[in-house]
Amino acid sequence: MRGYSSCQVHFAHDVHMDEVAEDLGIDPVELRRINACPPGYLTPTGLQVTSCAFLETLDKAAEAIHWEERKNNLKPGEGIGIGGSGFVSGTGFPILVTPNYTSNSTTVRLNREGYATVFTGTNEIGQGSDTVMTMIVAEELGLAMDEVKLAQSDTTLTPFDSGSYGSRVTFLAGNAARRAVGEAKLKLLEVIAEKWGCKPEDITMKDHRVFKKGDPEKNISYNEAIWIYEEKHFGKSVVGVGSFAHDGTEEVYKTNMGNYATAYSFSTGAARVEVDEETGCIEVSDFIFAHDCGRPLNVRAVEGQVEGSVQMGFGFTLFEEARFDDKGRMLNPSFRDYRFPTALDMPRIQTILCGDPDDEGPFGAKEAGEGTTAPVGPAIVNAINRATGIKFHHLPLTPENVWRAMKEKKAAEAGK
Repeated sequence: MRGYSSCQVHFAHDVHMDEVAEDLGIDPVELRRINACPPGYLTPTGLQVTSCAFLETLDKAAEAIHWEERKNNLKPGEGIGIGGSGFVSGTGFPILVTPNYTSNSTTVRLNREGYATVFTGTNEIGQGSDTVMTMIVAEELGLAMDEVKLAQSDTTLTPFDSGSYGSRVTFLAGNAARRAVGEAKLKLLEVIAEKWGCKPEDITMKDHRVFKKGDPEKNISYNEAIWIYEEKHFGKSVVGVGSFAHDGTEEVYKTNMGNYATAYSFSTGAARVEVDEETGCIEVSDFIFAHDCGRPLNVRAVEGQVEGSVQMGFGFTLFEEARFDDKGRMLNPSFRDYRFPTALDMPRIQTILCGDPDDEGPFGAKEAGEGTTAPVGPAIVNAINRATGIKFHHLPLTPENVWRAMKEKKAAEAGK
């Protein structure tokens, strides 16, 4: 489950936001604009927000769902809704206490055969961390991605990694990888700079070659550069080691106050729904997701992460319900009875990537794994509330639950 506990809190928070907007006579989108978190905001609990494009995500999601045109022109049973969220871009502290509270360490070795090897304990669980780590190292060395090998094992072979949780891998492990390859690259360029009579910063690496800036005639292959280094160091390999630890983690451990993440991501979800008044069945026809992930390192992977998050939030909101009898026995313990959305149930999803590169993120990247689930529920429920005129506060909104609520509303209205 992505964003566990965060999804529940954001559901309550953002449904409440719509109810507050109604009581105040303010448009729900405008109320969120008024209260939007700006870059540089310091929260009451000491969280220091750095990069933040929440307003951009809000405006683009509202525009894509045609909020202004539709909000006062809805058909019977039709509704549109908005939900927003903020989430940690990399939980700043490891689960276990580590030296200097390090979250990740990575080793990069440059090989004279023409490639590089990354040794990382980062856990690939389908989120694409292997690809991101490979891309970071390849970009720094001017290599193609297939010229970077990644060894992911355990601490017998690879350095320590805290684990895949808290949307931390791209930000924390990515920074560790960049530092590791940066150290290896500097060692290499110092040797070549000495040979060419220049400074390391005067040299660049691109397309499997090493160049002196402003003098394209002075260049050698990547393989030759590593051979020169190994000759000078009696056969020693070019190796770099990098680690990443969030500043201030020790203070958070001691006081439960402070900035427990290096950066934060922000999102807005917008949904259009149609509710069948006879059956309570809900069709989510369109879902817009605008996400501030800094600079997306792999656009297709980010879009895939967002679509997976929408699917999980969709199921959490409308399908998935664990039923128990009075003795605590589960009544729907199999996938035959425990419903969750399949590809055939999914709405059309439009992903909009927002924001500027984050100063601390690897190449400016922030998270896109878990925070993207949180706005899905409130966006859908706010749309259903608008379509039915009922304030729903409990999930999931199965057809039966919606039908019963509409039936009770009709009975109450008839009684008046």
